[in-house]
Amino acid sequence: MLILGILSIVLLTITDTDAQRRTRERERDRRDDTENISKIYHTIHMGNINFFNGNFSLSGKYAAGYKLHDRFSAGLTGKFFFDIIGQPGDDINLFSYGAGTFVRARITNDIYLQGEYDLTNYDEINTSRDIHSYPLVGAGYEQGQGPWKFGANAMIILDQDVRDLFAVGNRVVEWWITFSYNF
Repeated sequence: MLILGILSIVLLTITDTDAQRRTRERERDRRDDTENISKIYHTIHMGNINFFNGNFSLSGKYAAGYKLHDRFSAGLTGKFFFDIIGQPGDDINLFSYGAGTFVRARITNDIYLQGEYDLTNYDEINTSRDIHSYPLVGAGYEQGQGPWKFGANAMIILDQDVRDLFAVGNRVVEWWITFSYNF
């Protein structure tokens, strides 16, 4: 009977130790998941707004990034450009869209530099759609409290062929107002 009692105590102790180990592993996994989620950020951009001389332009861009380091991140973007060009007779409606990749380096907590490479399908007047890949470089400023921040950035279009497109309108810079979560 004594052996059965000792064996029961040993078995209960081993089971309890194993349960504590599994609980610690689950807590560590949850912490790791939380740390990985906190490295992802999202940004909504609205920009290139124009409503003068019978014309209307509006652009939007969504970016999702991953913080590689406290100061460096990389991610993907999707964007669109919508233009209505007023002219005698019928107005011209253009819708262009694209996607890209970016890298971002924080200079301070509020100021950053960004490089981007986009592949955009431009809607052109009297021609078929034109697909262009091109680099952009720029800088931005974001401020705010907590996880939500707002700001602005400007991206310089480095490809002269893209700047010459009618849909781009000889625009050298893409201007964006930004709303970011967790940047």
